[in-house]
Amino acid sequence: MSLAHTSTSPVTHEERERSIFVGFLLALSLLIPCVIAAYIAKSLTLAVDMLISLAEALASLFSWIIIRRVARGRNHDFNYGFGKLENISGLAVAAVMLASFVIVVMEGIDRLHAPVEIVESGVVIGFAITAFAAVSDTWLWFKNQQLARRQSSPLMEAQWRFFRSKSVCDYCVLASLSCTLIFHGYSGANYIDTFFSFVLSGFLLWSAYVITSDSMYDLLDRAVDESLQLEITRLLAQHFDAYDGLHGVRTRRSGAQIYIEVYLEFDGGKIMADVQRAIDLLTADLEAGIPSSHVSICPRTSPVV
Repeated sequence: MSLAHTSTSPVTHEERERSIFVGFLLALSLLIPCVIAAYIAKSLTLAVDMLISLAEALASLFSWIIIRRVARGRNHDFNYGFGKLENISGLAVAAVMLASFVIVVMEGIDRLHAPVEIVESGVVIGFAITAFAAVSDTWLWFKNQQLARRQSSPLMEAQWRFFRSKSVCDYCVLASLSCTLIFHGYSGANYIDTFFSFVLSGFLLWSAYVITSDSMYDLLDRAVDESLQLEITRLLAQHFDAYDGLHGVRTRRSGAQIYIEVYLEFDGGKIMADVQRAIDLLTADLEAGIPSSHVSICPRTSPVV
């Protein structure tokens, strides 16, 4: 379920773009050190962290490209289509997570049959790198979550969920490396690394499922949630004397934008100028009461089928 929409100021495209680009730079800067540490230590847990860092870099790059395209491509003809790109980017993040999950599980099964001895020097290097990654990913988790709370967006929803999973994975990696260092030399110590790699893969699968569910619902033109439906009804009730009948309300999401169509019947004895003034007033109040909304008041004399 998406984070609840709040009444704070809407998030600008520049804020989203900057947050996603910072995530991309951090993921890219950690990618090569992660590869080196995983290679030296022969640790599957570090290899998982490397795959997740690769997924993070690719997902952030793709999301950054999408958000720039959305920001520069908005016009009066394609608002719906560009909003859908945000949903598609969320699915792309989930696909990267799912692919990483499959790779981890396959490698983990192989290591259960043929355990690999972990190299202690590589574990120490990996611990330092992962500690830095844990701090930066936690910061990005809360930063993107804050942006998503300010304005619901499939792309930012996917971003903060991704960094939440990445942060949890980082702390699992730290726990795994700590246990490996503490129990190094004991019988069965090499299985610690494999065990934690399976734990990490579970977080990947769960996060991919959540992101896919949210993005797919919006791609199928899901109506706005019940709280916003009630807000629309409340605002219409405040202007009950401006129209004679309500013949239906249709809503849809497109990315972070909400589109509302209200079908109203007006007094047939009024001139068009008076009807238009009532429409303008209703439109202004609805758009002010529901941030990021685009309202169309459609005169109609019969219910919408």
